[in-house]
This record gives sequence, C-alpha cells and structure tokens, in this order.
Amino acid sequence: MKKRIIVLLFGVLLLTGCTADYNLEIDNNLLKEEITGMVSKNELNENNSEAPNTVSSLINEEQYPFANSTEIYDKKLNEDGNNINYKYSFNYDMTNFDKSSLINTCFENHEIVDLCNYYSIKLSGEFYCLYAKNINVNVTSNLNVISNNAKKVKDNTYTWVINKDTTNIEFVVDKTKPFTKNNKKGSSTFRIISFVILMVLSGITYLLYKKKSNNEI
Repeated sequence: MKKRIIVLLFGVLLLTGCTADYNLEIDNNLLKEEITGMVSKNELNENNSEAPNTVSSLINEEQYPFANSTEIYDKKLNEDGNNINYKYSFNYDMTNFDKSSLINTCFENHEIVDLCNYYSIKLSGEFYCLYAKNINVNVTSNLNVISNNAKKVKDNTYTWVINKDTTNIEFVVDKTKPFTKNNKKGSSTFRIISFVILMVLSGITYLLYKKKSNNEI
C-alpha cells in the first residue's frame, strides 16, 4: 500500500502540462536532483479516485518526505496565473544516489555503479511515471562523459525524452577527468582563416618573385 501511494505521488509530480523535467547535475561527487513542473489550481480541487486530495496535500503540506522518513526534498512553489509551478530538489553523493525515490519508483531496472575511475547510471525497462505527454530527463556533468545514449547533447548536458512506457538510459562518466568543451566550430574556423592567409602570402610571394625576375631581364 505504501509503495502504491508513493507511485501516485510521483505520478502527480509528473502529470501536469505537456512536459515535465527531471534534472540531474553531476558536480564531482555531488549529484543534485531536481523535479520541476506545473499544476493548475483547478486540479488542486479535484479528487483522485485512488488517492483523494493527493495533489492538494502534495502542494499544500509544508514538507513531504520523498526518499524516506529522514530525507525530505526541498520544495518551492510559484503561482503563475491559474497555475502553480513547483520544484522539488535533493542532493545526493555518489554513494547513496541509488536510494533516490524517483529512480527506484519510476524505473523497472536501475543499475547505479560506483567504481574507482567511473560512475555509471543505467535505467531501463518499464517506466511507471508517465503521467505527462513528455518527460525530459536532463543530465549535466562537470566530469568527462565516457559513453551515453542520449537523444540530444548540448555541451555537457545530455537529454532523453520519455514519451512511452519503456525507456533505456545509459550514462557513464570518468571520475578522474573533468569535462572539457570540444570547440570543433572554432577549430574549423581557425583552419579556414589560416588557409586563406597562407594563400594570400603565397600569392604575394609569387608576385614579388615574378617582379624581381622581370627586373633582372
């Protein structure tokens, strides 16, 4: 019964609006988990047939323990017209991130591996928290990423879009190396400019040589 209620509560977290965001920031040994979304004020007055007033209690209670009785997510609410934006956040370290309630509740398979040189997150199988049309999973890392299967990558942020009941997320970082931006565009521009300058200098050299040869005749 307790697990069922937790599932329903996480369902509420992810059900509203067209999309919801789960953000995870890897900052060396610290993992900062954040869930953001929106719920309309009308929904706060509706009763869920399986868990009456769940939405109201989630938004209105001062604190709500998500991970366990000792770990309480930080909650921030912001009213925007007829909607209420919410943000729940909690910080873990690499040794206890496998205890994340969202990870354990929403994903059928969750494998968190912490070894000497690398840290691996693998989530797969049934996804039990698809209460929004799309759920964006964003992972940002200041450590070097060894491998991933993200749908979208921008700098050091990796994004997966969950829009069905099954999912497959793989993300591995090297704990010994920091993230470095690969400025391919800048490198290409530098090579093009260098080539143009070389061609101009070659042309000038040829013209000077030809002029000197004509003067010697």
